[in-house]
Amino acid sequence: MSKTYLKVKIKSLASEAQIIRAEERKWKRRLPTYKFGNQPSPIYFGLHEHRICVVRRESRSALLAYGFIRHKSYRSIEQKNKQGHEPAQSWRIAELVSKYGIPSDWLPLKNNERAAKISEWICET
Repeated sequence: MSKTYLKVKIKSLASEAQIIRAEERKWKRRLPTYKFGNQPSPIYFGLHEHRICVVRRESRSALLAYGFIRHKSYRSIEQKNKQGHEPAQSWRIAELVSKYGIPSDWLPLKNNERAAKISEWICET
């Protein structure tokens, strides 16, 4: 596959996050205050959780896979991993690398070896 498809995925995930954020704003102010007090709609919480937990994690994995395919160092992509953020999902990055751009030394490796190679790349300084 081509890196171009991965770039499209990254751009579409960024657009999805913007669209969800706009919908969150609508649902945050949509409910009449007498029904739930000053609480936003339950739809707001569902949208917010999807954007934060699903879209953000997938975007980060896709960006790191794109950097790995382009032979960038992990530190040039993420200068610092803020305190409290979970480490990158090496298995998901390995899946994206396998799907969108396989380096020549990638083919003989098994799935768990690929994830280990991604973990090594992340731990490099």
